[in-house]
Amino acid sequence: MSIGLSAGGLPSNFTVPVTSAAVAGSTGGADGSGAARCELPQPMTTIAEATKSARRKLHLWIMIFGRNPANRIATQHNGGNFSTRNGTASARPRIGSRSGCARLSLLIYKRLAITFSKIGGIMLAKCVKFAAVAVLACGFGPACSRAAARQVAGASQARNCDRACLDGFVNQFLDALVAHDPSRLPVTRYVKYTENGQHLELGDGFWRTAAGRGDYKLYIEDTEAGEVGFFGTMTEAGQSAPQPVILALRLRIYRNEISEAEAIVARGDMAANGAKSLDKLGTPDPIYLQDVPESQRVSRLDLIDTANKYFSGMQQDDGKGDYSFFADDCNRLENGMQTTNNPNARPARPGSYSASWGCKQQFASGLLHFVSRIRDRRYVVVDTERGNVLAFGFFDHEAGNTRTFQTPDGQTVTAGPVTPWTWEIAELFKVQGGQIHRVQAVLTQSPYGMISGWSSWQDAMSDKPQW
Repeated sequence: MSIGLSAGGLPSNFTVPVTSAAVAGSTGGADGSGAARCELPQPMTTIAEATKSARRKLHLWIMIFGRNPANRIATQHNGGNFSTRNGTASARPRIGSRSGCARLSLLIYKRLAITFSKIGGIMLAKCVKFAAVAVLACGFGPACSRAAARQVAGASQARNCDRACLDGFVNQFLDALVAHDPSRLPVTRYVKYTENGQHLELGDGFWRTAAGRGDYKLYIEDTEAGEVGFFGTMTEAGQSAPQPVILALRLRIYRNEISEAEAIVARGDMAANGAKSLDKLGTPDPIYLQDVPESQRVSRLDLIDTANKYFSGMQQDDGKGDYSFFADDCNRLENGMQTTNNPNARPARPGSYSASWGCKQQFASGLLHFVSRIRDRRYVVVDTERGNVLAFGFFDHEAGNTRTFQTPDGQTVTAGPVTPWTWEIAELFKVQGGQIHRVQAVLTQSPYGMISGWSSWQDAMSDKPQW
């Protein structure tokens, strides 16, 4: 069959023959373990001949694909249910999220264009065809899901970078941040950095204003994937004195270098007061550091499935859902403020919920209905040993007529932001026994409809989970 491509700068009328084997996907690992791996399809003879003379230059593509693990494919479940087969996600990967093969093809195309510009247009066209085949390999091979990519690219990394190693990269990053000197960091050639959803160069943004590190530090390690999350307090340059802020950070480590860095910096009065509260605590809730008994541990997808029920339950909540995923001891912190079971919270007023209520009670009230959509749900750090799941996403409040709704007891309520509003959020869940025991979030207001810089627009607008 032939497939027309328009992604990555390729002509829309350019077609590449693809064998059925290319679409079929993956093979088992070389070690006989059955671990999935992504392979290039066997190209047609004409393409093989066309690329033969350029074989010496193909290390560029290998370097781009291997050294830039930001170009990954996220998978999504279908209809709210996860399914697994032999421990690997069976959902079909999508081109797009986490940059995807469309961006990869564009990068390959540009690099090859530079390399072969002096050779001539014919050779360039041949190399473009090879790039297109590479895109098809990643776009149609089910083994190229993010879960499979972890098994392939992250296998050796997992062995080489344990919890202390991952935490060490975070500390290196924070020390370089305060020193305003990104050159201190070991980074891949194509390292990517975003801050509050904006793609920036390392050294820009918060790198120019960070003043110091605070006392509160919570590390979330994913040794299997080589990713680490961090919630902590910092200070930032102010008019007269440094101001407290809260930082959520995610790093991906690839071959002992940082390949991805994603930061949310929460500023303003709410974050400043919350940072002070966190610094008073000094240490995080110990439950996040406790191992789940081995007999009670579940798969990554099971942990994500439970955490995702929180977002699905809050989105347009009508108070009539099944909230049994909340444990009786569930508690939540948002920007350092206790927003459930808070004895000092004001009592509930008509048409509003109270921070004195528990997790389940808040959801069952139906008063969170004004949260219109929770989208771009990226489950980026999963620790199966401790049951910790870190997600990044966005909470949209559409305002307008969505502010008026009925609660389960028949009240007509008008609540929520009066203008369109988006929270960018990093949210951590402690999951054990199929229930959520703790929730902790770092959030900041962003322009309505903001996207993360890590997903395609379609995936960023979707409420389906990505992992």
